[in-house]
Amino acid sequence: MTFGEMKQWTQRFNQILGAAQCLKEKRLKNLRDDLVQAYQGKPFDKHAGFMFAAISEQVEG
Repeated sequence: MTFGEMKQWTQRFNQILGAAQCLKEKRLKNLRDDLVQAYQGKPFDKHAGFMFAAISEQVEG
């Protein structure tokens, strides 16, 4: 994951956290699914793993 890619993922994550609660969980799940799809079949990326963990923590409460 490049610095620019991490910045985009982080901006999207922060935007979701600051948005209305009614759609927060659905949007976080979509973000997590998009992250998995973007890095599926590629070597493990620790930054993507950290982002995945942060998103999952928010989804699971």
